[in-house]
Amino acid sequence: TLVLKLSTGNVISFPFCNEKNEIGYYFENYFKNIDYYLLKEMWDEGGCWMLVNRKNGYKKEIKGLPYISLDNKKIIAINSDLVAGYSFNGIELYSIMSDSLKLEFTRETTWGPTDLKWLSENQIILKREYLNEDSVSKAQNFKSDFMRVKINKMNSR
Repeated sequence: TLVLKLSTGNVISFPFCNEKNEIGYYFENYFKNIDYYLLKEMWDEGGCWMLVNRKNGYKKEIKGLPYISLDNKKIIAINSDLVAGYSFNGIELYSIMSDSLKLEFTRETTWGPTDLKWLSENQIILKREYLNEDSVSKAQNFKSDFMRVKINKMNSR
């Protein structure tokens, strides 16, 4: 069992695996600047991530690896699964609220987002990966490029 201690002194628990061995949680990171734990949620095949607010225990399952903005107000989560197609393949954008996370944007893509870097409070460089269909080899062959992305406006839902 994974046990996380909250700043209130309370603890919350996550199973190493459930009764049917279908799901389990592993500690990945602690982001001190936003006071969230990052857990890896593993399924039979594939998985996703979960952010847990250390102040209140709020839990949010996210579909990709989180990248926190320079001003600690936004998170972009990305995941690439071009081969198996088992997991989400795309991007999510969250606003960091005082006690929770708010999903602002989600988009599944035909290319795989594999890395990003925040340039400013509203700009990122995104690395995109594609299956190379021109390859004569049967082995997995990828090509990639980089795209500069500007976040113009976040709409409330």
